[in-house]
Amino acid sequence: MFFLVVIAYRNDRSAMARLLLRPALGLTLAALIALATACPDLPEVFRLAGSSAADGGPGDAQGVDRLQPDAVVDGGVDAGCGPGTPGYGEPCGEDIPPCGVYVCDMSDQLICYDPGQNACGVCGELDESAGKLGEDCGTCGVVTCNVDGTATICSGEHPRNVCGGCGAIAAIDAGSPDAYHRGPPGAVCSSCGTGRWRCTADQNDLACYRGRGVTSCGDCQRCVLYHAAMDQRHGGAFVRAGTMALVEDTGTDVDVGSDATRDTTRSLSFDPLLAGPAASGLAQAEVWLSPTNSPYAGIPLTPYFSASLLGEPADVVRRYVVNSWIDLEYYSYVIIYDWFFEDIISLGLLVAGPPAVVPENDAGVGDAARPDAANPDAENPDAAPTDSASPDAAQPDTSSGDAGIEDVPSGDGASTDLGGEDRVEDSAVPD
Repeated sequence: MFFLVVIAYRNDRSAMARLLLRPALGLTLAALIALATACPDLPEVFRLAGSSAADGGPGDAQGVDRLQPDAVVDGGVDAGCGPGTPGYGEPCGEDIPPCGVYVCDMSDQLICYDPGQNACGVCGELDESAGKLGEDCGTCGVVTCNVDGTATICSGEHPRNVCGGCGAIAAIDAGSPDAYHRGPPGAVCSSCGTGRWRCTADQNDLACYRGRGVTSCGDCQRCVLYHAAMDQRHGGAFVRAGTMALVEDTGTDVDVGSDATRDTTRSLSFDPLLAGPAASGLAQAEVWLSPTNSPYAGIPLTPYFSASLLGEPADVVRRYVVNSWIDLEYYSYVIIYDWFFEDIISLGLLVAGPPAVVPENDAGVGDAARPDAANPDAENPDAAPTDSASPDAAQPDTSSGDAGIEDVPSGDGASTDLGGEDRVEDSAVPD
């Protein structure tokens, strides 16, 4: 508007035009002055000279016009945030002592940059050339912090146990009156002499595999009360057809663990256990007894079948406690259920009595096969399609003394071996 008035004024120099245009020109200049005074953020071209904080106009705390890009104070010192700003470089943060310092951000504001303590609990970077904190290292060592907390080190190294693991196996020739002899791996165990000491799958303990005392059947023979032929699901990745669940009375025996520490001499085991290559990868798989083909109607047994979250792999030597208050006549199924997949891994119909073929004692004392009457497993639509108890079934022979588990080919051509005499003698016993 101002420029239009000026152009009109210059082009029409008549007295009448000048008389009419002068008031308009004055009003336009007055409006521009008012606008520049009220709006401090206008570009420099519209600012009036001297319009700054020093003259009462808007500006920063030092009286320097904050719209000037290179404003300086005190003879050339930068007015922006920097090392000269009060508080810059001072410590800050919630830790004691604090690990952070005050620095300038992109908007020239002081902020607290606090990386916090390192994994060893002190300020400063952590040298992890020896490994991450808590990782395994060396021979049975673990990565810990050095004294200053500035670096990780490998500490606690010691020789492996007799099973090849790093854990301590208790009561092996302990020499204490309260300790009983356990091991070495492969030695005969139990009062009936029917079992052998076997290393557990995690290589940190021993179990008296197929051991027992005098049972409720009246002798040292295997006393199988119920059995269940487990079916194959998920392409056999976890449990394969031919796996047999046996509920048996093992008698009172300290080696087996069915002594005064338990209220029962009954236990469930998978014998044989034909485990797929991913059996030990199950996150939290439990063994259930159930009156229906759903685990939610039944009760879980302890320990886990496989719990990779807890470092417990599937294991042929594992026994699952069947407490004395459990009425087996009420239950119809043995179910392996994994809480991570929320699915049944394997299921078998629970049948009274032993299967047609009972695996022999691990120490070589033979059991007499106790034949069933007509095999009721075939009547179960949810049971395994192939019963390993059937003498003419297409199954590996489980009647030999070392039949505890079969090698199952994995995807890379290797095998998954969770038990059996070969595993103990070849890998668990040092040369």
